[in-house]
Amino acid sequence: MNTLRSSLLVLLALGEAALVAQTQVIPADFAATEASASTAFPFGLSNAARVQYLYGAEETGLASPMFVQSLNLRANGSSSNVAKTGISLQISLSTTATTVGTASSTFAANHGPNLVVAYARKPTNLPATVSQPIGPYGGPFVLDTPFVYDPAAGNLLIDFDVASQPAGTWSMDTPFTTAGTHASFGTGCGGLVASSSGGALGGPLTLSLSGAAPLQPATLFVGLSLLPAPLPIPGTNSCFLYQDIVASASTTISATGAASMPFTVPADAGLRGGVLQWQWAALNASFGLDTSATRTTTLSSWVVLRVHNTSSNVSPTGTVQNYVGIVIELG
Repeated sequence: MNTLRSSLLVLLALGEAALVAQTQVIPADFAATEASASTAFPFGLSNAARVQYLYGAEETGLASPMFVQSLNLRANGSSSNVAKTGISLQISLSTTATTVGTASSTFAANHGPNLVVAYARKPTNLPATVSQPIGPYGGPFVLDTPFVYDPAAGNLLIDFDVASQPAGTWSMDTPFTTAGTHASFGTGCGGLVASSSGGALGGPLTLSLSGAAPLQPATLFVGLSLLPAPLPIPGTNSCFLYQDIVASASTTISATGAASMPFTVPADAGLRGGVLQWQWAALNASFGLDTSATRTTTLSSWVVLRVHNTSSNVSPTGTVQNYVGIVIELG
């Protein structure tokens, strides 16, 4: 019996050690890479603040539940930070259905049902840091109540409640991308002009057309690659097809000669960097066919956001800001 009991204790100790040793950087893309930007929210301010950071499940890099026992913030690598002591800090965590597209300015509305005050309010210190290629971590906030995060159950919301803090900067490593990138290829005919905006993961993507004949039918062609050479369209006045076609959608030009098609980009990290081609075709006043140039859209951003109030930790509301989230190591 004593041998069995000893064996069980050893197994439990090994299991506990494995849990302690598990770490995961979020967003996972930045585990070994400096992010593109930095932020002072919430620890680089000189007053009370409340900041929620949301991480899409696909950005955590986790394929199974994690027993989270600590949070470790990464400093911005391109600047130095002064030490900050006596920050009155509380941290809450939850698993939530809130997304980049549905976040509320009301803090409470963003949390999921398993909300836990994981780090009870206490004076907390952050060390001084120096500039280096990838920013150093500030030292873990060991949770008073560990939190089990299951990426299959939803997104991760981390809520920093700072009741007070001394003056001084403390800049954190942060990815921050507002939209995809857009470019035109080729030349439109008949005065058709294509434009596009958005293209961030989990956000809107709008494909627009102007300069068309009013109230005529139009078709938006969607492709994945440009043709090796522009394809002349028979019976047109120097109009060309510049791309392949994998899908299409039809609409009617407005009385002002414009059309627009809105889409929502899925919040799927696997789509990041994906390139789409878009080209319009529309009937003109003579019932001939005109085409636009092709627009190339590269999908971008990370499925992260924050809701912040940088002057109060007791206000129930803040400002929603998509596509920004500090780099944190879960431990």
